[in-house]
Amino acid sequence: MSVTSIASRGILLLALAACAGGEPSGSRSVAAGTTPILPDTQTVDGVLVMRHGADAFARAPQWVLDSVPEVVIDGGDAFDLTHVYMVAPLADGRFVVGRRVNGALMMLFAADGTPERVLARQGQGPGEVMAPREPITLPGDTVLVVDENNRSVNWYDPNAGLLRTAPAPAAGRLSCFGGSGRLSSGRQVGLAACTGPTGQGTADAAVVTFTPDGGELDTVATAAGIRMVMVEMRQGSARFETPHLLRLGQVSSVAAVDSTIVVADGIGGYVLRLLAPDGAPRGRIDVQLPPRPVTDAMREVVIAEELQVIDEQSESERRAIVIEEARRLAREVPFADTLPPYLRVFAGADGMFWVVDQEPPGSTTWSATALRPDGVIVARLTGPRRGEGRWDGPIRFERDRVIAREVDGDGVVRFGVYRFTGPGT
Repeated sequence: MSVTSIASRGILLLALAACAGGEPSGSRSVAAGTTPILPDTQTVDGVLVMRHGADAFARAPQWVLDSVPEVVIDGGDAFDLTHVYMVAPLADGRFVVGRRVNGALMMLFAADGTPERVLARQGQGPGEVMAPREPITLPGDTVLVVDENNRSVNWYDPNAGLLRTAPAPAAGRLSCFGGSGRLSSGRQVGLAACTGPTGQGTADAAVVTFTPDGGELDTVATAAGIRMVMVEMRQGSARFETPHLLRLGQVSSVAAVDSTIVVADGIGGYVLRLLAPDGAPRGRIDVQLPPRPVTDAMREVVIAEELQVIDEQSESERRAIVIEEARRLAREVPFADTLPPYLRVFAGADGMFWVVDQEPPGSTTWSATALRPDGVIVARLTGPRRGEGRWDGPIRFERDRVIAREVDGDGVVRFGVYRFTGPGT
């Protein structure tokens, strides 16, 4: 592991959203009986602006999350989930999980969370994988996986295994895009996740729509890319500057809701841009929350977490980095002045999308807001945060369930499936 990858661990995977999957869990919308919060609206420069005051979240209906998960996805000794960040549920209740690090593998888990079978092993043969992207579940529970190293696209049936394989449309064409939900047209929505500026500041990232196999891919808009700063690196007596992630900087994300693309890049505060499938502006949701300064206490929590990661490196990982240089960077890489207004946006069900709050470092809970493209705040949901770091918490929202990535005291990663309820359920 390189010095810079310690601080940026998971950045690409976080930028890749949970892919559109099977049918919603319940038969009735959790929003039934909920009294939503309506926005104030006005048209500014031809764009519909839907505004909420700073007290909107406090006034919104508060949905209730079960305290105990109804399903725990745990790979045990046979399937290490340490470097897994997304889970794709199937319509029949099972789950597909892909791993890129420590042995590429595609695994099927039963509806009760126990490992069921291997869909694809590491290799370069038909249907095998070397660096699989997050799985995309298609209607009928067909699982599509793009493998950038093998330059292949594979289709799997959860029961029968490999259905067919084909060459990727172009080398690397989909390597920077992950599905962030499926539009009503069937096309996926994605955001360039591995491009960024060569220096300090922010570069634009492409918002794209594409067919699941990558045969057609169109850039429809741009969003703010990864926030970067220039940092001095030291190798012996050599000194040179290199771009580095701005700590606690905004990470942009996108989601698909029916025929609307939601862009969450933090420009202007808690602002969500709404686009048509061709990228034309449809509106903007603006929640007028005050900025939250990054405090010394927050910085100390992040630095302590990064130093702990360095100290827990395996022998092979420790040989690949200069420990003292890694520790220096953990202490000296700059932070943003203010916390991002949100962590990321997820597709939901019943015409909703979910925006997860950026919690202060060290927080023991996470919170998320359910909204609709008409600017309505449907509800707020809060749950326990089990684990440390930025990458633990909700990773997918279904109709009446949320899937959360969790880490226990021994560093073992699992995924909990929690049911949530509203007043009408």
